Amino acid sequence: MSNIFKKMGRVTVVAACATAAIAAATTEASAAWWQFSNAPGGISSCDGYTLCVYEHTDFNGWYGFGSGDGALKLATSGDRLNNKISSIVNNSSQTYCFFDGNNYDGAKFQVGFGRIFPNLNTAGFGDRIGSWRPGKC
Repeated sequence: MSNIFKKMGRVTVVAACATAAIAAATTEASAAWWQFSNAPGGISSCDGYTLCVYEHTDFNGWYGFGSGDGALKLATSGDRLNNKISSIVNNSSQTYCFFDGNNYDGAKFQVGFGRIFPNLNTAGFGDRIGSWRPGKC
């Protein structure tokens, strides 16, 4: 009878580990998603509750959009927008802190929810963004 309990104990541990792994993967995937595109941008390309970043001023060129509470390091994601973002639309419901460093360091630029920046050069932050994360700076 003790062998049965030992086997049941192993099964329970394996099941618990599998459940935890699935929960972690689901949480990670649902926490944030980001997509990048080379389709024509424009302010109308940023719909819903998303944060959108654009390669050029006035919401043109390559752009990225996403939502959730995730942070993003552009250099490590291999993205061509690293240090090339020149305009931002924040249709999300949260504030984001942008950094000129690739590891959430360096100069900071805060973008509140519902804010639009057609030309980051006027704020001295054009073509300088290397990473961002949700929350105030």
